Amino acid sequence: MRIIIYDIEVSPILSWTYPPNYETRVQKIERDWHLMSFAYKELGKKKIHVHALPDYNLYEYEPYNDKALLQDLRKMLDDADLVIGHNSDKFDNKKANARFVYHDIAEPSPYEKADTLKIARSNFKFDSNRLDDLAQYLGIGTKQGNHGDLWHACLHRDEKAWRKMKAYNKQDVHLTEQVYLKLRSWHKSHPNMSKYRKNEEDVICPTCSSTNYWKRGYLGVASRWKQRYECTDCGRWYTGNKTYKVKPL
Repeated sequence: MRIIIYDIEVSPILSWTYPPNYETRVQKIERDWHLMSFAYKELGKKKIHVHALPDYNLYEYEPYNDKALLQDLRKMLDDADLVIGHNSDKFDNKKANARFVYHDIAEPSPYEKADTLKIARSNFKFDSNRLDDLAQYLGIGTKQGNHGDLWHACLHRDEKAWRKMKAYNKQDVHLTEQVYLKLRSWHKSHPNMSKYRKNEEDVICPTCSSTNYWKRGYLGVASRWKQRYECTDCGRWYTGNKTYKVKPL
């Protein structure tokens, strides 16, 4: 199976507004938002891929046209079985869908999702669930440094700024993967990876697909008993499929 971690970067909206000391009110949208770049990697593999608008020939003539970039993003999602991101359910996935439909790009084939922001919120009480704060708290690292003018500079075709944007995008993917690996065993509603097993009789961790485990006694389920396992790779606790009417000795 193919597990992908990804992150997107989008442009701000260019609009006409009243000064900040007035009630904020948009008078006119000069240019709507668009996709600027996306980065991704396969879980467990070293290389992080990144695509940005300047990588395409059309950029020279239409620097805000993101159709070719979206087509590559769609292909990446189409090839994935499980897609992981931070706040991806609310932001990345829906933003991508909005641009797909805008460009009449077909919907990607169905893929399963895991959102590290949701895992953090539902299982822990961190002081902050922002990716940078989680990464620092967990001792993973920190986001690539940036400043408020980075997006502005990219939109004005600054090559150095685009290099920084790509590095920023890639670092977010790296941090998301590391946060996911730290938290995934706690995610009890994680997509069931054991369904990808080749043999029905194989005992496979439903979170990380590992076949390495410790047997940890039995769990009573609806008047029956099931073998309980602890994954030695990710730490997930789970039960086997076989049921027993009487608890085995």
